[in-house]
Amino acid sequence: MSDVSVIGLGAMGSALARALLRDGHGVMVWNRTSAKAGSLVREGAIQAPDLVSAVVASPVVLVCVNNYDITRTILSVQNVRLRLSGRVLVQLSTGTPQEARDGESWARDSEAEYLDGAILAYPDQIGTPEAALLVSGPGATFRRCEPLLRSLAGDLSHVGEQIGTASALDCAALSFLFGALLGALHGARICEAEGLRVGEFGSMLAELAPILGVEVKQLSERIQADRYDGSQAALGTYAAAAVRLVQQAQDSGINPEFPTFKLSVTGRQKRGNLTNHTNPRGLIGALQ
Repeated sequence: MSDVSVIGLGAMGSALARALLRDGHGVMVWNRTSAKAGSLVREGAIQAPDLVSAVVASPVVLVCVNNYDITRTILSVQNVRLRLSGRVLVQLSTGTPQEARDGESWARDSEAEYLDGAILAYPDQIGTPEAALLVSGPGATFRRCEPLLRSLAGDLSHVGEQIGTASALDCAALSFLFGALLGALHGARICEAEGLRVGEFGSMLAELAPILGVEVKQLSERIQADRYDGSQAALGTYAAAAVRLVQQAQDSGINPEFPTFKLSVTGRQKRGNLTNHTNPRGLIGALQ
């Protein structure tokens, strides 16, 4: 009997299995391409001869594949699904809040307990203090699995019993990250066009990161409290900044798509002139 069975041995799944092994857990592994288990077996994992064996070997079945559809395809085979009864299924594949809710319903029909998680880390960070793992689902189930899950991420958080919470927070964080990264890349092009060192721009952003974090925190608190009075920047200010970015891109001949999108949001007319609204509610309205 193993402590946990890891289903899916891509870059992330292998990193998860390896972190569990390092912490002394008994780990059974299975992958559709069996050759991927070789290095993990040499490190102490047990390779399941088939998926049924992997599921029955452990009280906790941890799945990390490309998406929820693949999970369902793998586990829906009748003789596999029957073996999930009484076990905890931990879904660490990438998905949406609705897919998490569907997964919980499917697990419940299979008489299995269910936790849904979102990994905020790269594979080489798994098992380190830098890795973050958000988990949603029943608190009692989380507490039983906590020793295993804590081996995966130094920053482990149970974010609530509503099963879609982890995925929702993951999507929200990715939205911020992608927007920030795209903005940083456009900023790098501005520096290149003006003959400035991109590395120095990156260093400046690193110093600004705490300030930006405080700004996002204050923004979130305003939205939560539905308070938009006293804002120091009206939406028109942001629209004017976007106009300036579009003009700079046109002047220097770099791609203007990012600032043009920003302008399309901040300058959009909807239910009156949004440039008269204060940040952030006007921006939220423009995104609806």
